Amino acid sequence: MGDRVLPQLEQSALVRAMGVKRPCDFMWLLGAGASVTSGIKSAGQCVWHWKRQLFLTSHPTVSSKLLADTTDPNVQDRIQRWIQSVPGMPGLWAPDEYSYSIDKCYPRAEDRRRSLEEIVRNGVPGPGYGLLGRMLSHGHFRWFWTTNFDDMLVRAIPPDCPRP
Repeated sequence: MGDRVLPQLEQSALVRAMGVKRPCDFMWLLGAGASVTSGIKSAGQCVWHWKRQLFLTSHPTVSSKLLADTTDPNVQDRIQRWIQSVPGMPGLWAPDEYSYSIDKCYPRAEDRRRSLEEIVRNGVPGPGYGLLGRMLSHGHFRWFWTTNFDDMLVRAIPPDCPRP
C-alpha cells in the first residue's frame, strides 16, 4: 500500500490537480535561499556576517564602516586572510563553516538564537510567500517543509484567510 509510485506531473498538470482536490495530498519543500527575496540573509551571507563580527572584535581599531559590505570581494579577502590565520577555523566553503562560524561568534545557544532572530526580524514576506500562504490557508496543500529558520510563510498568510 505504501509502495505506490505516483506518476510525475508537469507543472500545468500539478496546477490543475491542486485545483480539484482539497485538501490536497501534495506538500512543498523549500530549501535554503527561499527567503532571500524577503530580505533574509542567505546561509552564505550569514557566514560572512559572523566572520566579520569575529574580525572586528579581534581588531578593535578597524572601522566597522570599512568592512560594512561583506559582498565586496576586497572585504571578503581581508576577512578570509585573517580567518585562515586563526587555528581551528575551517577553510572557505568548508562543510562546517556555517556551524563553526556561528558557534565561534556566539558560544552561548541563547546568543545564537538572538542573532538569528535579529537576522529574521526585519524580513518582509516576498510575493512567492504571499502566494504560498494563500494556497496553504485555502487547503491547496497540507504540508510544508523547509530548511529555513524563519517564519515567512506564516507571516505571509493574509489576515482575511483562514489559518491552517
